[in-house]
Amino acid sequence: MPFTSYASVADVSRRHLIRWRRESFVDTAELALSDHFRPELAFTLNEVPFDVSEAAARETLIYPILREVWKPFVKVLTLGNQRFREAKPGAGQPTFLETVEAFKVLDVADRDGKPLEVEVQAVVLGKQVAWVSLPGEIFVELGLNIKHDSPYPHTILVELANGAIGYIPSRRAYPQGNYEVISARCAEGSGEILVDAALKLLKELYAEGSADPPEASRN
Repeated sequence: MPFTSYASVADVSRRHLIRWRRESFVDTAELALSDHFRPELAFTLNEVPFDVSEAAARETLIYPILREVWKPFVKVLTLGNQRFREAKPGAGQPTFLETVEAFKVLDVADRDGKPLEVEVQAVVLGKQVAWVSLPGEIFVELGLNIKHDSPYPHTILVELANGAIGYIPSRRAYPQGNYEVISARCAEGSGEILVDAALKLLKELYAEGSADPPEASRN
């Protein structure tokens, strides 16, 4: 039976045995605002016309909040990045990529050495179709590696699923730099680890599974 003949996901579930595996992940970190900032924020929200334009919102609301969030991490930032440590007052604004790297330094420092815990999930229909979900914006080479080595004829990749850890570059991309690599919170080789985990799941599910029902195979 072709997929277009199904009226709903429930119809697919009744027709096929859908098997899936998952593991929990992600710890949430909270950041408290300082006491003096709270009344300033309340005043802005209640009295200042910050919503008249995008520029007004940036200047009166977004930038002050960002500055407040950065304050607890100033020491970590200045010690962790040479360019910011040597910056002098009035030397100008950091470049876009320097700002991107600064946010990454803050995020990584906030983890305090804890590794990223993520989930790789695989869902299959018979031995023909598989879905793989990955928790970030993966580089296309990584997805193609999964599709190439998957035992399923049709393997569909879904990114930003069950969590989001930012960009996940391929190992080859790290020496090339640029925005995606500089902003990535995961270390070189992390993408390939996810590829290996996905392929392990797919091969295990394929070995455990049975073929599609005869009538489904005929169509």
